[in-house]
Amino acid sequence: MSLSLAKFPKQWIVKSACAFIFIIAAMIFSPIGVNHDAAWLLYLSREVAGGAEHYVDFVEVNPPLIIWLNLPVIFMAEWLNISLGFAFKLYVLALAALSVGLSAALLKRTELTTAPVLIVAMAFVLTILPGYQFGQREHFLMILVLPYLISAGVRLKGSDIPRGLAIVTAVLAGIGFCLKPHFVIVPMGIEILLLMRLGLKTTLRRPEPYAMMAVALAYLLAILTVSPNYISTITGDTGKMYVQEWAASDIFKKMVLNRRYVFFGILVGLGAFFTSGRKMKSVDPIFGAMFAGSILLLATYWLQFKGFPNHIYPTEAMLVVLLVCGYVYLSKREEKISKVFSYVILGTVFFLSLIPFILAQNYTPPDRSRFKELTANFSEDDSMFIMSAYISDGFPLVNELDVKWASRYPSLWFVAGTESPQSGADSVFDRQIIQSRQDMADDFAKHKPALVLVHTADKKRGFGDRQYDYIADFSQNADFAYEWSNYEFESSNGEYSTYLRKKDAP
Repeated sequence: MSLSLAKFPKQWIVKSACAFIFIIAAMIFSPIGVNHDAAWLLYLSREVAGGAEHYVDFVEVNPPLIIWLNLPVIFMAEWLNISLGFAFKLYVLALAALSVGLSAALLKRTELTTAPVLIVAMAFVLTILPGYQFGQREHFLMILVLPYLISAGVRLKGSDIPRGLAIVTAVLAGIGFCLKPHFVIVPMGIEILLLMRLGLKTTLRRPEPYAMMAVALAYLLAILTVSPNYISTITGDTGKMYVQEWAASDIFKKMVLNRRYVFFGILVGLGAFFTSGRKMKSVDPIFGAMFAGSILLLATYWLQFKGFPNHIYPTEAMLVVLLVCGYVYLSKREEKISKVFSYVILGTVFFLSLIPFILAQNYTPPDRSRFKELTANFSEDDSMFIMSAYISDGFPLVNELDVKWASRYPSLWFVAGTESPQSGADSVFDRQIIQSRQDMADDFAKHKPALVLVHTADKKRGFGDRQYDYIADFSQNADFAYEWSNYEFESSNGEYSTYLRKKDAP
C-alpha cells in the first residue's frame, strides 16, 4: 500500500510523530554515557566556567566555539541540580527541536507536498540517527545548519522568507559552520549555487550571507581577545603533531577502501546527477539544495582526512531525509519499476539508520564500579588521571564520577605517533614527546592526583604491534620520575594497573 500525501495526517499528527521521536530518543540516550569527545569538551566547558584559561590550563587542538556553546549546559545542570550528562542531552534535544521548528516554519512558505514527511524525517535524523555520535560537533552542525539548507531551497523556489526568520536561521547556521574550519565550504558552495540560480542582485538582497559573515567575524574577534593562545596552539608543534600523526598513518587508505564510505560517495554522486542539468527542472529546488548540501558535507569528511564515523554523519543524515521523501514520491506512482525502486530506497534507509548503532563503540572501558569506590571519598581538590592513548578511557568516566582531571591533555593520543616513520632528529614528534614529559611532570606536581590508572597491556590501542611502557618513557624526565615516586601500586584490572598516591607524599 502506497502512502498518499493527499491523505497525509493533519498537522497535529505530524507534531505528535515528532514528539514521539523525541521521546524515544530521550529514552535511548538517557542511560547511555556521553560520547567521549563530547564528554571531554563538556569537561572543558565546566573548567572554563570555573575560571580556567583557554589553551593554557588545557591542551586542545579544536577551536573554542564548542566549549562556549556548551556553557549553557553547565549553568543548566547547576540550576536544575542534575548531572552534566543529563543536562547535555536535554540541551542537544532542545536545540534539535528548535531546528525542526524553524525548518517547519520555512517549509510553510512553500507548497511542497512532501513537507510533512520531510519534517518527521528531520526529527529522526537529528535525534535518533546519530547513535553514539550524539552530541558530537557534526551533530551540532546538522542541528544548526539544516534550517539554512531548507531556506536555500525556499529561496530557489522563489518564495519569500520573513526577515526575522531568515536572520535567525542564518545566525544559527553561522555558528554551526564555525565549529570547524572545514565546514566553511558548505555555505560557500550553497551561496554560489544561489548566486548562479538567482543572480547577483537577488542574492545580495538576502540577509542570510551578511548574518553568517557577522557571526564569523564576531567569532574571530572573540578568539583573538578571549582565546589568543588557540592560534599559537594550532600553529605550534601540538597542531602540527595532530595533522602529521594522521597523515603518517594508513587512515587515508582505509578511507578510500572502506566500502561504506564508497557507498556514500556513489549515492551522493547519483543524487548530484539526477539534480543537475535538464533534470533539475523536474526536481523540487528544496531537494536540489539538500543534495548540494550532501555533496558539500561529504567534502568536509574528506577534508578532515581521518575517516571517523562522526565525520560522515552529516552526509548520512541528509541522505536519509532525501531517501525517505524519495520513497514517498515513488510509492505514489503506478509504474511497477517505481514501486520496486521505492522498496529499494526503503531498505537503504533502514540500512543507513542501523549503521550508527552497529558501529557503536565496542571497547571495554575501565571498571566504573571499582572507581566509584576509590573516588567515593574524594574531596573537591582530589583528582585522577588515566595514562592511555584513547580519550574514551578517561571520558565520560571522569564526568560520571564528577572528579577533577589531573592533566592538561585529554589523553596521551600524541604518544602513539612518536614512533611514526616521520619521527627523527628534531622532528615535531620528538619535540612533542619531550615537551609532554615535562608537561606531565608539571601537571602531577600541580594537581597531585590521588588516583592514577595506567594502561599496561603489552600491545596497546593506537600503537599497532609496538610495545610501549608509559611509566618507563615518561620517567626519562627527572621531574616526572620524582613525582611518580610518590605513588604505589594498588591493583590490576584487566589491561589497567591502579596506583594511589602515598599517604605520606608531600
